[in-house]
Amino acid sequence: MLIRSLKSLLVFAMALMFAVIVVGNVFDFEANLRFISHVMSMDTLPQDSAIGGRAIANEVFHHIALWIIIFWQAAITLILLLGGVALWGERDSGPAFQQVKGTAMLGLFLGLFLYLVVFLIIGGEWFAMWQSKDWNAQSSSFRFAALFVFALVILLFRDDRPGD
Repeated sequence: MLIRSLKSLLVFAMALMFAVIVVGNVFDFEANLRFISHVMSMDTLPQDSAIGGRAIANEVFHHIALWIIIFWQAAITLILLLGGVALWGERDSGPAFQQVKGTAMLGLFLGLFLYLVVFLIIGGEWFAMWQSKDWNAQSSSFRFAALFVFALVILLFRDDRPGD
């Protein structure tokens, strides 16, 4: 039961992290919008960059992108909370705990997907965020992706033995 309790608390911790991120993105919207705008506009790349044609300088698209990210993060928060509650409620029964992992795993996967696809692949590679000294979130995005992989791996381990 201890291991299942700890796994439940890990899912709650990931939900808390996302809740804090959502609150920060909403209450410091302008700073986050500036970041998204610089990345999507590719305005800090060298002038002779061959990939500058990928830039999206339209502010409407910057707003849309940021709101999609915020709503995605809010959805992940809710899914992780629901998953954590389901896990916590079944922590006394190994087989039942094993059966309710799906929601928590979905939330963790969606978090990994966000940081891997949106921030590392689209932001980092498509918009060449890695080339910017000032508007580069590659290391923090990788750190978040690694946290989600870590949590997913821990949750994937079977824990349906009576002593778990």
